Amino acid sequence: MADSLDSLPSEVSAASSGKSLRYISLGVIGMTCTTCETKLTKAIREVKGIIPRGSKGIRTNFMQGRADLWYDSMIIKNPKEDICATVQRRTGFKCKILRDNGGGQSNRFRHIIRMRVGFPENIEAEAIRTYVMLLKGVDGILDAVEEKPETTLLSKVVDYFCDWRLESDLTYDLEKGEAMYSKLFDIRYDPQTLHVRDLLQYIRSFPRVNLTVDLEELEEPDEIAARDSRKELRSLATSTLLATLLTVPILVIVWTPSIRTTVPAATDMDTRGLATFIALQTLCLLLATGVQLLGLSIYINAYRSLFRLRRLDMDCLITLSTNAAYLYSLVYYGLNIEREAQKLLTGKAPTHADMERHDAIFEASALLITLILAGRLLTGYIKHWATNRISVDSMQEKTCMRSIQGTFSAIRNRRWKTEDVRLLHYGDVLLSQAGETAVTDGVVINGEAIMDESHLTGESAPTQMKRGASIIAGSKVIEGRVEYRATRLIPENTISLMKKLVNTATGSPPKLQALADRVVGWLTPAVLIIAIVALFGWLIYYLAPRSSAGKHQNLDTEAAASKAITVAITILAISCPCAIALAVPTVLIFSTQVGVKNGIVIKSPASLEKGTGIMHFVADKTGTLTTGKLQVAAAKYWIQDRWVDDSNDKDVQEVQNLIYRLVARDHHPVAKAVSDKLKERHNEERSLPDEDKRIRSIVGKGIEGFIGNLHLRGGKPSWVLKEGLKNFDKSVYHDIIEDVARTPFVVVDAKKDIIVAIFGLSDTIRPEAAQVIAKLQELNIQCHMLSGDQIAVCRRVAEMIGIHPANVYGECSPEEKSLRIQVLQTKAEGDQAILRQCGWRFTRFLRRFRTPHQYVLFLGDGTNDAAALTQADIGVTMSNCTDIAAGCADAGIISSSLTGVLALLTLSKRAMTLIKYNFAWAIIYNFGAILIAAGITGWSIPPQYAGIGEAVSVAPVFIIASIILWCKLRY
Repeated sequence: MADSLDSLPSEVSAASSGKSLRYISLGVIGMTCTTCETKLTKAIREVKGIIPRGSKGIRTNFMQGRADLWYDSMIIKNPKEDICATVQRRTGFKCKILRDNGGGQSNRFRHIIRMRVGFPENIEAEAIRTYVMLLKGVDGILDAVEEKPETTLLSKVVDYFCDWRLESDLTYDLEKGEAMYSKLFDIRYDPQTLHVRDLLQYIRSFPRVNLTVDLEELEEPDEIAARDSRKELRSLATSTLLATLLTVPILVIVWTPSIRTTVPAATDMDTRGLATFIALQTLCLLLATGVQLLGLSIYINAYRSLFRLRRLDMDCLITLSTNAAYLYSLVYYGLNIEREAQKLLTGKAPTHADMERHDAIFEASALLITLILAGRLLTGYIKHWATNRISVDSMQEKTCMRSIQGTFSAIRNRRWKTEDVRLLHYGDVLLSQAGETAVTDGVVINGEAIMDESHLTGESAPTQMKRGASIIAGSKVIEGRVEYRATRLIPENTISLMKKLVNTATGSPPKLQALADRVVGWLTPAVLIIAIVALFGWLIYYLAPRSSAGKHQNLDTEAAASKAITVAITILAISCPCAIALAVPTVLIFSTQVGVKNGIVIKSPASLEKGTGIMHFVADKTGTLTTGKLQVAAAKYWIQDRWVDDSNDKDVQEVQNLIYRLVARDHHPVAKAVSDKLKERHNEERSLPDEDKRIRSIVGKGIEGFIGNLHLRGGKPSWVLKEGLKNFDKSVYHDIIEDVARTPFVVVDAKKDIIVAIFGLSDTIRPEAAQVIAKLQELNIQCHMLSGDQIAVCRRVAEMIGIHPANVYGECSPEEKSLRIQVLQTKAEGDQAILRQCGWRFTRFLRRFRTPHQYVLFLGDGTNDAAALTQADIGVTMSNCTDIAAGCADAGIISSSLTGVLALLTLSKRAMTLIKYNFAWAIIYNFGAILIAAGITGWSIPPQYAGIGEAVSVAPVFIIASIILWCKLRY
């Protein structure tokens, strides 16, 4: 995927859009479903200085508890106060800054390393900061906030009274006999300019004193968010446990027959029984009040939603139902206690009108809150498990074997040392042996090995690594040993890339998520309306006059109101919009993890939704359908006044040796292909004569140099084929180049004006290309090829892999590629001329009569494919793509195999199926639960059990979504 992190919010994009714009990432704790995500977005948008929409608009992620946004630093001076505090005040969600890019800084300074520096008491920390800033390549040094370990209440009390630790950062050096302070610093530096080992050595060489420097782990934003999530879960678990401990005694009092018999009847004048009744009722009141206090955060959030954000959400329904049950119980508790106390004081039974008594239902409000807290604990735990289930960090080794010799040439007895991977430089030579794992991306310079890349690329077959092969970080050596040169440092290697791409979704959410949010937005007020209708409906029903022979007797007003309120409370508590809201994000996050296991990085969640409707597959040729590695397919040499292609001829071998000396040191793909072909019979580059270093490359033309007594030029025919060449033969040229559509490389002797050799190069078609195209066609997907190469070359490749000639377009510019995709999306062939010649009003008019939009998947890898990747409904890049192409793509294939396209489509189909199952379950549950709670079906649900609705509705959503984890993708 190359450095596709450029597609993520970064310092570059901030600087390019305006010096005052800054990117910030927030960790948000307290969201229970995607309705909370909507509340969060609304609260952030109301902060002055926030960019609300567009490419730099607000991006929230409920499952990961993240919010990514851009703000104007000229307006917002202190993000912690202006953003975090405001959001917490309006929503109740705890916000923490995970990342702040410091706007306007150069992209070079993108590496941060954390160090603990120990210094004597006579040295100020500011002096160390000033000293470090003098080093070239250092951009900034900040004091790092050290997270203190969690301590129990008892240890806090002991520390407070005993004062064991006077200064947390003060130690004592026994050898030197002096006090030493230690401080954490985060140093931002340019790895291209400054090597981290040199940085450590520079700090240790502080004038007059020796500083101690130790590396510390630098937590990533997702790690901080995960830690905060665990803290929140522990807090929620504590509240749930306390609520359970307070609720159980209420249930024992209410449900135990032996205890209930001690509650006196209305006419019972037993003083002992009356006192017991008052004591039990008071105990239930106190316990239920304690449970109410544990649910106080729900009530506060409901108040904020209703009055500050003007939104009606699930917290409002929960608040209404639990408070209604509690206030109902409180009212009847007061009436009952007043009556029983009057009986004790007067010694007289109440009159006939006062004999009807209604028991308080403290167990309803207490059990409601307890079950709701338990349901949210279950939801939070499963969400945390789903988000952190696959840890990419486990693939990253902490140490490696580094060569202390700097040369890249093969050395028989290299000396190695164990090194911390955070101290690696570009170009370090590393060693991986059987059973070990490659610590970072690199290129093999010596040795051979069989390596397993399945955990990264999804390819089950091991890969053979030879000299020149690229190694992916995290690949495991099965057999052999390789020495490789590090091309990327740890913060930017494939493992870090995958981790950051998975944890940061830059694309728009799928339409199904928007549909779910709309349904949830309507369901909450609908439930409230249904509860009100049920309240008055049952009240009228119970108060309506009917014959005594009927099934229900007439009830007095208090009894009718009690039963009607109970039904309304049950309806409010049992509905669960969260199940609908979670139907999409749960499947998406599991699908993302499955994609990583199969070598697919999904950047835009909407691509999974569109994948089920793909009707056209469009691919670039070079680097996608082909390997992008040129090979010599044919060659002829001018020997003794005739053209010869026999490589065993001694005269031919002499000419080959001269040409090899010309191209051996050049890195152009064409020259490298010729060099690789001739290298099979001739010496390695290290044995080339020194005089051959006079060779020079002419950009855009070829190579020129003096080899022996010859003045050789090799390159494009337009540069080397001049008039007056003595041996130019059109038939030979056509035979090698034009008739078979090959890339030419012609070598001439400029002194003698003769052609020395003609090479015809061809690209290698990927071995799986024909099979993938056939499989796509079986799925009724039309396959197309768009390329900037000559049409003859494109058609030859298309014929070999099974693409119809009518669907092949050559010599396409980037704009033409994008326009071709637009034509496929609209299926209007005349659009190309219309879009170029007609006005936008006429074009809009024609669009009303078009066929429906047809989804197009485009596979590309080059910078010239960026426009096509953006225009396509799903833009996919290969592992060897450029940075710009990766930034425009919706998904990336980490492996070098085209089967990743089939894996993406299969994953998309499976994900959408599970989302539909989740939707079906969530809607059926809410519809059925509300009908039953309303009493329409003849069944009823006691209000105290309605709180279990959240757990019952949400748990199956996660179970259905997790199915995708256990089923292997077959394509």
